Amino acid sequence: MNNVQISNSFAHEITHAGWQTGGSNDLFVDGIGFVNVSVTNVGCKSTYAPNCTSTGSDDGFFFVGGRNVWCVNCTAYSVGQRGVNTGVIHDNTMGGDFVYHFRNLISYDNGYNASPQAGAYGIGTSGNDWK
Repeated sequence: MNNVQISNSFAHEITHAGWQTGGSNDLFVDGIGFVNVSVTNVGCKSTYAPNCTSTGSDDGFFFVGGRNVWCVNCTAYSVGQRGVNTGVIHDNTMGGDFVYHFRNLISYDNGYNASPQAGAYGIGTSGNDWK
């Protein structure tokens, strides 16, 4: 998926991630923008799905395997795992071409009963981020 924009959208009460790029397979997405997008009460251990088992990909915004991903005026709250997760999971040769841009990001009240793997972060990373 390339050069796509998702605007004025709201994801809620989903067992898995509210918004994803790439899933857990780093299916590369290039040039996607999320504008005025929110997510709440999603993922394992959220109040919507308190008893399910985490797949590791049930954050509010699960952005992996993305090149030029933009999130403008995005909000994640009351998510069972991380509010926002970025990175690359399986591509060990990741360089500077996987870039995530955030502007006016709000992430709060996330990860209350998160697995130790995910932690209770407003924003977290997967794989070999921060190269």
